[in-house]
Amino acid sequence: MNRGRHAAESTGPFYRDLTMMVVGIVLVGAAVFLLLYLFAGDPDPVAGETTIPVTTSSRVVASTASSTTNTTAPDTTTAPASNTTTVPVRSPQEVRVIVLNSIGLDGAGGRMTQQLADAGYQTQQAGDYEPEQDPSRIWYRDGFAPEANAMLDFLPAALVEPLADPTLEAGSDVVVVLGTGYKIDIAKLGILAPALLQKIATADGAPLLSGGLQSSVPGLHFAGASAVHSYGPLLRFVWGAGFAARGVTRAVLADRARGPAPTAQPEGAPMLARP
Repeated sequence: MNRGRHAAESTGPFYRDLTMMVVGIVLVGAAVFLLLYLFAGDPDPVAGETTIPVTTSSRVVASTASSTTNTTAPDTTTAPASNTTTVPVRSPQEVRVIVLNSIGLDGAGGRMTQQLADAGYQTQQAGDYEPEQDPSRIWYRDGFAPEANAMLDFLPAALVEPLADPTLEAGSDVVVVLGTGYKIDIAKLGILAPALLQKIATADGAPLLSGGLQSSVPGLHFAGASAVHSYGPLLRFVWGAGFAARGVTRAVLADRARGPAPTAQPEGAPMLARP
């Protein structure tokens, strides 16, 4: 019995120590928690510095978002403008054209009319126009501006303008008026010898050409702008190159078939001017 009582009494210090240890642990935990709470809520300078980058980064994101919004806004406003630029152009078969000659050169209007007809346009009989235009004009009625601009392929130097007089050639959609351009003077070319220039018949500096674009000097042909006075403004442009090439070729072949042509210059006389 004494042994059992002694054993029961000996367990008291153990539980007391255990209790004190548990209480100590709880107090230490509470103290640590309290310190963490105080430090977290304290407006410490270090903590303040850590909040600044967060605020700054949020502002950067906001400004980036706003800039993105601003850059996308013009795209929505410019979209209708791109749609308005696509204007359909009528085919040549749907366009009625008349060519008027204001430079008094016989056949110029008819040759241009034929070129337009070959391209598919509905052409009318060519006519004359006064006063003389400089440069050529392409006049169009309401709604035919794109078609008039397409005709610059035939007259690149022409002015495209609305038709001021609606009563002019009422049966046509586009009126082409052949006008003058820059002045041709073969003496200023600088490649022909003076003796040869004296033998070339000219009018206001332009050579007078016969069939095959041949000048008054046998075997000397002029094409391009120099042939405008005799063959019309079409020879100034690429569209007239085929006509000129065919004409010169036929004339040269015909001359060969007839035999050697008389010499245009005395033997040993220069044909070209020296640089």
